[in-house]
Amino acid sequence: MERGSYTIEAAFIVPVVAGIAFLILYTLFLQHDRVILQANLNNGIFLLAEGKYKDKQDVDKDIQKYLWCMEIRKAELSDGNVLIQGNVAAEAFWDIPIVSYFVAGKESLALSENYGRLQPEELLRLKIRSGERGEDK
Repeated sequence: MERGSYTIEAAFIVPVVAGIAFLILYTLFLQHDRVILQANLNNGIFLLAEGKYKDKQDVDKDIQKYLWCMEIRKAELSDGNVLIQGNVAAEAFWDIPIVSYFVAGKESLALSENYGRLQPEELLRLKIRSGERGEDK
């Protein structure tokens, strides 16, 4: 009669332990993709500002690199005279039955980044030059 008690206890404990393990893995995958997406966005904007990319589509390809569970939904880069701005929206959708009890299966992420086209030393030089011209007048 006592042999069945371990089976009943395992039937409750194993799904809870498996759910917690999947939840931890899911969270780690999402965090990995968030960090990689931020790094890819920063790198893409920097390389665009430095003139390494000839086309914005090359940046879009590089933003998607090394992501495990997220897909890019929207990627925009605006190239201005002073600032280069980048916005990225990504989603992850996993339909894992055990994890869906703990968290929603869909996660969204939106990141934005700015990068100055003019470097600080260039801005300083322009300020000094304009100050010298103002003193001459």
